[in-house]
Amino acid sequence: MWMISRACPADPGALVLAAKGGHNDEMHNHNDAGSFIIHAGREDLIADPGAGHYTLGYFGPMRYEHFAASSLGHSVPVPNGQLQQAGRQFAARLLEHSAGEEADVLRLDLRAAYPAEARLELLERRIALHRHAGLPGGGWVELEDRFAFQGGPGSFESALITFGQAAVEEEGSVLIRGERAGLRVRCTTGNAGVRVEHYPAVDLAEGRRDACRVVFFLPEPCRSGCLRIEMAPAIAEI
Repeated sequence: MWMISRACPADPGALVLAAKGGHNDEMHNHNDAGSFIIHAGREDLIADPGAGHYTLGYFGPMRYEHFAASSLGHSVPVPNGQLQQAGRQFAARLLEHSAGEEADVLRLDLRAAYPAEARLELLERRIALHRHAGLPGGGWVELEDRFAFQGGPGSFESALITFGQAAVEEEGSVLIRGERAGLRVRCTTGNAGVRVEHYPAVDLAEGRRDACRVVFFLPEPCRSGCLRIEMAPAIAEI
């Protein structure tokens, strides 16, 4: 259940979006249903952590406390403080996929990826790559998470993972800087807040790397809502 979308296939530096559904019982599984990668300027700016350091613990009962295997280490929602769980029943369901000249779209139902404690009545993720020749990288990415809770209000966050440097700018936008390129991230949900969490020296198969979680959140519990995030390359500013 993958969508791989390129703003301009002929340009290796152009914007690329890779998004996935699937279930959480894959070989060498990570709890990552609904996660995605954004690649621009020949590097991953929204990243997947990849494999963790292969140790007995990483393949044992504590596997999903490791940043690389947990949904904490992936660009997915966190409803009511709950992370995704391991097992084939914890899965995404495909609602929509379309591919066109102007945009490619993937829409997923993510309710089943989370435990009952999340109290989810609705959790739909829609992600799209919009092509725009006038923008750096040839386009921009739109992310929309719609949610509703059973039994009363709940908390909601949506996180982005990067190995770049993330800084909050004026009006709550975030600039992610990689080695060669950048990504400007803006939440258009009016009352949303943002914070940057730092995870130094994450133990990965390729060695230790510093990671960041850029977390957009609603400041007060609510019964239902939507977080909408726009992400566009900022290659010229790096």
